Amino acid sequence: MMEEHLHPDTASFENAKNALKSKLDFMFEKCKDRISDSILVKDALKPDTTEAEELEITPAVYLFFVEDSFEGNLGDVLSAFQEFKKREDKNAKEAKARNEDYTKESVPKINENNSFASNRCLYIGSVTSEKLLPRLKEHFYISKKHPEGKQANKNNQKGTAALKIPLWWKEETVLPLRIYYFNMDGVDSQVVQLFEDCLSEMYKPLLGKRGSSPKGQK
Repeated sequence: MMEEHLHPDTASFENAKNALKSKLDFMFEKCKDRISDSILVKDALKPDTTEAEELEITPAVYLFFVEDSFEGNLGDVLSAFQEFKKREDKNAKEAKARNEDYTKESVPKINENNSFASNRCLYIGSVTSEKLLPRLKEHFYISKKHPEGKQANKNNQKGTAALKIPLWWKEETVLPLRIYYFNMDGVDSQVVQLFEDCLSEMYKPLLGKRGSSPKGQK
């Protein structure tokens, strides 16, 4: 029986693929009118701006894209993230050898089957229990206690799963990001998760994985 699941016949594979496509088409058709205009992330992170006010919503599904104006190599984005994860692993290993506690920064996994090189989609996430703007700040390692944009207290933020871009993108070249979001007001949280998963199937972002988050946010 296991072999049948590992090696499905062509007909069953096509049926599964068609079923997934139908689900994607249905969910996107149902939610497409909820999409925002794109917002430049650096504008949303400034206090008391129209862009910041617009992101005071929940629930929502959001997508990060690297701007076309990015002057660097897209491959450098992945390399920088990989190097950061290696440093974290090394720090944890060395701390263990010294019998010291070390909490690694909680960041998304790399999606090996990604389409980043062609569509520039960096990450897709959702919020159902908190508003989108505070979640955006977590991705940029900005503490909720410091709305002026001061760097977060490291001990408070390590365990929070987020991109934490300033920790690994330290190149001189600016990494300009745009965010699109779907306002899912009035939509059940399970449907929100399903829609996020559908978008992940469609765009295949560089970072992140499908599946529900235990804290109601991704």
